[in-house]
Amino acid sequence: MNTNPNPTGAQMLARSLRIKDMTLDALREYPQGRGDDMLLYVHILRKHYWRRVHVQTKPRLIIDYGAFENFLMTPSFETVRRRRQEWQAKYEELRPSVRVRHKRQRLQDAMTHDLSTGQYTVSDFMG
Repeated sequence: MNTNPNPTGAQMLARSLRIKDMTLDALREYPQGRGDDMLLYVHILRKHYWRRVHVQTKPRLIIDYGAFENFLMTPSFETVRRRRQEWQAKYEELRPSVRVRHKRQRLQDAMTHDLSTGQYTVSDFMG
């Protein structure tokens, strides 16, 4: 009997591949998640981890893992975000809408400009 609580390399790789597949499925069936990482993450938690995690969205977002063990058994937000980026780089049809891409570009341009000048304006972030 293995009493070591740490996963083996093979187990970690298998889990990573499952999360990658879950993210691909979510991007295909839930287009709103293509431009919003939190929506994508909540969709994956609700679809695949509903026995471990309770997600409440109204009146505000609450993710209740119950026990710490449940928290450890679910993918992190950052892992899902990275897998989304991988899939969107590979498949153009999974990329966010033009509106979302323009908004992200404006924010990036504003940050680049403002970091060089030390100034921020509200209009740089509106759109």
